[in-house]
Amino acid sequence: MDIMKLRLSLTFFVLITLSVSCAPSDSPLAEETKQQNLEQHPLCLVSESRRHHIEAEYAVTGEQRAIGLMNRENLETDSGMLFYYPTSERRSFWMFQTLIPLDIAFIASDGEILQVFTMQPCDSDEPRLCVSYPSRQAFRTALEMNAGYFNETGFGPGDYLLDSDCERVAWENWNGLAR
Repeated sequence: MDIMKLRLSLTFFVLITLSVSCAPSDSPLAEETKQQNLEQHPLCLVSESRRHHIEAEYAVTGEQRAIGLMNRENLETDSGMLFYYPTSERRSFWMFQTLIPLDIAFIASDGEILQVFTMQPCDSDEPRLCVSYPSRQAFRTALEMNAGYFNETGFGPGDYLLDSDCERVAWENWNGLAR
């Protein structure tokens, strides 16, 4: 009988531990994934006829890119997050634990915007149940902005994301990307 109580107690302890470690995104534990300290950097969107300045946080490490804009409740107008990768590859993004709808632009090594998606938040607590947004071709960086941003501003495929002076500069020479 004592062994049965011990097994029951251990089972209960394991279940409680698992339920806390797998807390939903609206729990206080989700606060740990907020990125509040990434520095803002000025960037420039350029088309044939105009230039538009924006601010972007740079996600350059694997951890920063994995967390991205998770658990953010808002994003300022003309602000976003630039996901920088050392090489160009085809990749996918998802919206696990992301609370706000976002636009994403996949950007080539020369700064050309290749593709734009509008992504909706994933309501699931299971990452595997979230929609994936894959690029059709290899890209070097991705820029996330508020949903509708690219449609509203008229920027899209064929336009460019450039440095703060609206000049083409190698990514490695951009302020904040040097490691």
